[in-house]
Amino acid sequence: EESRQFVRAARERGLAAELLTLRDEGHDFLRADNRRLFRRAAGDWMERHLLL
Repeated sequence: EESRQFVRAARERGLAAELLTLRDEGHDFLRADNRRLFRRAAGDWMERHLLL
């Protein structure tokens, strides 16, 4: 729930925010395939929002 609150607050302030939730995972991604998915999603987000 805290992650959802963080994303909502960021969006209300006009900041780009996304939330990645994966079934059977918590604060850490324990499965290798989920870690790869997270790294890809994070990299894609950075390319869209941080590169000039």
